[in-house]
Amino acid sequence: MNDQIIDLAGFVPEFYRMKGAYLEILGKHEEAKENYDYALDIDSKHAKAYYYRSKYYRAKNMIKEAEVDMQKCIELDKSYEEKAN
Repeated sequence: MNDQIIDLAGFVPEFYRMKGAYLEILGKHEEAKENYDYALDIDSKHAKAYYYRSKYYRAKNMIKEAEVDMQKCIELDKSYEEKAN
């Protein structure tokens, strides 16, 4: 039972990241950001949530915030370096 709880705990931030991405598609950008924020509240090392929130900030022309999130994303997962350019 405890192993299942641990497995679900790892899935929860990704669920909110995915929900945010879906909301972006629907044009619900503020709700999307709230979900990215929540994913990062759960797991502050969730690189993909930083990446998607960075995309949100770029779309809103919030360049400084976008750069901070992208830098954190790359710090956590070097594979995002290509996507940053």
